[in-house]
Amino acid sequence: MRAISRAFLYATLLVVALSFSLNSALAENKFGPDGLNYYSGTDAVEDQHIDLSLAGGATNLLNGPFVDPSAGLDDNCTQLIDLGFSFNFYGNLYTKAYVNLNGFLIFEPPTGASTPSNSDLTQNLAPTGAGGNGYVLWSTDLPNAIVAPFLANLDFSVGSGTLLYQTVGSGNKKIFVVQWKNVPLKGSPSETVSVQIQLHANGFIYFVYDKVPDTLTDSTAGSRWTGVEDETGNNGLTYTSTQFSNPNLRVPYQLSTGTNILIYSDQDTAKLTVVSAFGNPSPPVGDQVPRPKNSLVTALVEPTVEINEGERYRCTGWVGTGSAPSSWDGTGAPNYTVFEIVDDSSITWQWVQDVPHPGHFSRRQR
Repeated sequence: MRAISRAFLYATLLVVALSFSLNSALAENKFGPDGLNYYSGTDAVEDQHIDLSLAGGATNLLNGPFVDPSAGLDDNCTQLIDLGFSFNFYGNLYTKAYVNLNGFLIFEPPTGASTPSNSDLTQNLAPTGAGGNGYVLWSTDLPNAIVAPFLANLDFSVGSGTLLYQTVGSGNKKIFVVQWKNVPLKGSPSETVSVQIQLHANGFIYFVYDKVPDTLTDSTAGSRWTGVEDETGNNGLTYTSTQFSNPNLRVPYQLSTGTNILIYSDQDTAKLTVVSAFGNPSPPVGDQVPRPKNSLVTALVEPTVEINEGERYRCTGWVGTGSAPSSWDGTGAPNYTVFEIVDDSSITWQWVQDVPHPGHFSRRQR
């Protein structure tokens, strides 16, 4: 693991986003910051589910090896797993992680740190009153450097729950995926969880909820936590937290089947500014919503618009800056373009007015 400059840390923002979105636009409804200028927020992201199966090359983590072989499938953690690439998280680059059976992963310890025990990786997260801190993180107690889509007391000893992982894709499109599927809650075998962690090589984290019990509320017995925590344990974000034993520590429960949460750094995003005198372009006028760098943007507007009776305007192309094409090149439609965004960009849609006259049209550039 290697540290990145503190300047990068303080330039980094982290945002959480929900459900479906046009053109991979990310959240702007932000909350925070934490101590390292990280934020959480809610908005829309597209569905990100990646189906893992043993037939497709995924690895069954329930076969171990585990940090504590004697613990079996109860409150145990796998040995370190290679991600297949370097992943940036709170300004550090990680290449390996532990996967905890209880719905979260922990990045490798800092260089020179002692090897953590299974207790370090699991037991300190026991519910309040059972020797732990009730899944309230932001503590220097181990474990730290946590990514948790559904940290809870899960039970692989009953039912047909599976735990798989796989690195898919190539180059800067690699994705490390861990999938808990049909895993019962401890003491409630009929209530199961299916959730994925996806670590994208560009620094993005997705939590994908294919199934969560619809009976859970803020006051349901037990403790559950969704969020992230940095390497020091002093900074992190809680998306939701249920604390049956301590109502003061609750963050309203917000998870449901079909939810997608995205955590990302503004360092890895670019904004698009849209200008148009007429029509209803997509993305809309203004926009400036952060988008993942190297993602595709589809920009379009109506080919013609009628403002008043007989007053019609026609789109003749655009003026683009940044990653956007500089102008319409005469091929395809002048009201449509697709491009890969890598830096802050803009599109200004161009229009002419068509004014009918006997036998001809005069056109005034707008």
